[in-house]
Amino acid sequence: MNIQNDDGSASAIYESFLRGNMDAFETIVVTYRKSLMLFINRYVDDFDTAEDLAEDVFVLLLTKKPRYKGNASFKTWLFTMGRNLSIDYIRKHRRVFPMVDIIKSETENAEISFFLNERKRIVYSALENLPDEEKLLMHLLYIEDMGYEQAEKVLKLSRNKLYSIARRAKERLKTEFEKEGVV
Repeated sequence: MNIQNDDGSASAIYESFLRGNMDAFETIVVTYRKSLMLFINRYVDDFDTAEDLAEDVFVLLLTKKPRYKGNASFKTWLFTMGRNLSIDYIRKHRRVFPMVDIIKSETENAEISFFLNERKRIVYSALENLPDEEKLLMHLLYIEDMGYEQAEKVLKLSRNKLYSIARRAKERLKTEFEKEGVV
């Protein structure tokens, strides 16, 4: 069952988990693990750390069982937890806010093997040339398929600020795509 694009299903499955259904928890993990890990990796610049932090989000769900209030989509709520853990990790390890060079080597990481197709490589390469704030927003909007309202909650920025960041990012991406001959 694909619950990523059906928030009603995601929240119902989470409620089922809260009532003791461990299969529901497994469904949540299987559905969101990869996308959450890739999102967190944008913050921590290390796939192993991103994987650990994504697992920490799921451990938090499993042990603390926080209440999902429905103020945002389930995915937004989950990604916000991932963002918060990432920021805590960065603060604790006194790292600056680096972003990953995702396409270091097409064979270097098994985790990014699905990026091998040429069009995706160009898109990810262009994303990496964006400033950090723009890169994160574009990741949420176009890779995670979130709307501005969800991205606003995850990044904790105003809607006008998001629109401004998105406009600049789209202009930069257009320039990059023109260089690559994609547009």
